[in-house]
Amino acid sequence: MWALLALSLIIVSAAAAFWSLVIGEVTGRAARRRPTRANSWLSSGIILIDQLIWKAFERQGYELLVEKDLAQPPGTLRVITKGGAKAALLFVGNGPFFEKGTVEQFLKAMRQANVTEGFLAASGSFTVPAQRVAKAHGVTLIGREQVMELV
Repeated sequence: MWALLALSLIIVSAAAAFWSLVIGEVTGRAARRRPTRANSWLSSGIILIDQLIWKAFERQGYELLVEKDLAQPPGTLRVITKGGAKAALLFVGNGPFFEKGTVEQFLKAMRQANVTEGFLAASGSFTVPAQRVAKAHGVTLIGREQVMELV
């Protein structure tokens, strides 16, 4: 069941990414928006899902202010804005469960970016201690099920 669900997600994600790249190339925007990847060692699947999550936020009216590759937790931190409010967005995709330490690392990256609100998306679920830390610090956790709904 999970294998079929994962395969469906990959196929849909790849089709959406391909379409996005085709449209971007046609309009000339893709070259300006394509970031250089300091985290090039991340799997192409993780990078693809990360880009699809960002596109979902973009469709909801968020605008990109800053993009920065992080080593810990590995991924691309995006500082985004909507209605004048700034927030951070990060996708972490290297495991089925994400601990309190992952949320704490995200909080550190948020502080460095001078942002007090954040969205931490993951390919798995968050432990109860991770959920507590996130709630206490204004971080919205987006687990596997919600990620699948976004993309």
